[in-house]
Amino acid sequence: MDSSFLFCVLFLMVKCSHSVQKKKRKKAASSRGRKVSKRAKKQGDQYENFKQLMRYERDGYEIEFHEKGGSDLLVFSPHGGDIEPGTSEIVEAFQESYSTYLFEGTKQDNNRDLHITSTNFDEPILVQMIKTYPFSISIHGYKSDKRHTLVGGTNEKNAKRAVVRELKDRGFSRRNGTKRRTAFWYRSQKYK
Repeated sequence: MDSSFLFCVLFLMVKCSHSVQKKKRKKAASSRGRKVSKRAKKQGDQYENFKQLMRYERDGYEIEFHEKGGSDLLVFSPHGGDIEPGTSEIVEAFQESYSTYLFEGTKQDNNRDLHITSTNFDEPILVQMIKTYPFSISIHGYKSDKRHTLVGGTNEKNAKRAVVRELKDRGFSRRNGTKRRTAFWYRSQKYK
């Protein structure tokens, strides 16, 4: 992974985390008469998977994808828009050079209801795109009192170490995240 690409990712993460306006998160809506599964509830979600979300949410979200010919990399966020604020802006910055996918919450409020834990996010277009590309980076936001970047993912030896090294070399606060399938998290001002 080349250094200029990594710097671009890091710059965008920091720029977006600084530029996203503060906004108090509204409390999640009740389950509106539907029973929330134990699995979804345990993960803090209203829905266990995308099929279940579609059954109850007719609008309030958009799916946007862009395929760049010749790209080996897919940059995506399953929690874009106001689900995890700032993630869409990071993904959109890659559209000129790489393929991208966004699932964005566009509701007036309670976009957190649209959150599906990444390992359960099975929206068909994204599932197919991930199978098509040899490399993918997933951008996430998270809530924290500290301002730093978590780097996770399963490519421990190459991509993850390279990103952590680039963050360290540029003086960013960073920490290894999980070994889950997700790659970058950053703390957004909107989560304060």
